[in-house]
Amino acid sequence: MDGNSSRQAKIVESESLLWGNAVGDAYHQAAQRDMDQHWTSIIEPELQTLQPDFTHTADFACGRGRNTQKLRAHSSRLTLIDVNAENIAYCKDRFSPDPQVDYFICTGFGLTGLPDNTFSFYYSFDSMVHFDVELIAAYMPEFARVIRPGGTAFLHHSNYSDAPGRDFRSNPHWRNFMSAGLFAHLAERSGLRVLSQQPLAWGGMAAIDCITTCRREA
Repeated sequence: MDGNSSRQAKIVESESLLWGNAVGDAYHQAAQRDMDQHWTSIIEPELQTLQPDFTHTADFACGRGRNTQKLRAHSSRLTLIDVNAENIAYCKDRFSPDPQVDYFICTGFGLTGLPDNTFSFYYSFDSMVHFDVELIAAYMPEFARVIRPGGTAFLHHSNYSDAPGRDFRSNPHWRNFMSAGLFAHLAERSGLRVLSQQPLAWGGMAAIDCITTCRREA
């Protein structure tokens, strides 16, 4: 493992693995409870504009599947991706047997094992807001690699840049350091053309988040 990968693995260990069983049932239950409202008020309007191809959808950082239950209604095939093995196990119990749904445990900074040009639509909501900028920078070329040419992405991320270097758990709503501009830069550099960026309020804080939609060019 090289120096970058070793550092990223340490970030995954200290931050990303919090979002399985360690974060507690209360968190997952609250997130599930709010899903209908988020889908109706935030997600669905963006999807209507984006008009993604749901032939093969990735639910990235799927957690316990609160987004999955919505995506299943649209997708011909759906792959759930998470770094936490316990989340994948929970989702298998929740959604199996369903030949429409596949499962993949990622490294926390890469998608090794997923073939190139796999997904027509790459989706993530209410997870990447907690990701360290170094992990997002590592993931972005991987997103571009596994999205098919012409495929699109819906990526919900932090837009909180007031406290560089601070532990994200000290920030409002545990938002990690990121900005819409930096996220767009990383996407474009990785081969994803940014289609739109929509600042998003969360917990009463205006524009603390952002939804970025992208397209993988041929």
